[in-house]
Amino acid sequence: MRLPAVLAVALLVGACAGPPRYGVTSSSRDGVAPTAAAAMAVAVVDDRSQPAVKFKSRTFDHGPPEDKVLWALIAVRQRATGQSHFYLQWKNVYGAAAWRKFATAIAGTTEPLTLTTLKRDIELCTPKAGCVFEELYNIDLSRSLLERAAAQGGMAVRVSAEDGTTRVSAVPGALIAALLAQVGPPH
Repeated sequence: MRLPAVLAVALLVGACAGPPRYGVTSSSRDGVAPTAAAAMAVAVVDDRSQPAVKFKSRTFDHGPPEDKVLWALIAVRQRATGQSHFYLQWKNVYGAAAWRKFATAIAGTTEPLTLTTLKRDIELCTPKAGCVFEELYNIDLSRSLLERAAAQGGMAVRVSAEDGTTRVSAVPGALIAALLAQVGPPH
């Protein structure tokens, strides 16, 4: 009689865990470094109840734990029109005394990008150490920029804050090419 209850609990725990997700480090969840091909994989979220198909890279990160940058390359293709929107979802989690308030983004050295604030949160504050801040943004990317970057082997996205802080995220050309291939040609 206890076996069905144990099985039900196991199924419930498994369902709550949800599908495997991409890690936020350069290694997989089991500590084994992913292959180059796996690191450049693009997941497809195709929920027929939604008006768009979403394409998302795993989450990459760089920087020390007290000033971590996390980013993922994402595309959304509308079912009705076939139009696609590309963006870099970019987050900085850092310890400081005040907000940085990132305000500008540039691809390479000259191409300005639109930066949209999604969230600013204070995770934790202590009198001695200050606060842990989290800032989350979408950085719009054009298809033509991505095509050029894929052909050139990648691109650097420089994000600058009102306090003078600058962070640079290197997006590999192979990842950009994989995303463009999954999304398909423009409609």
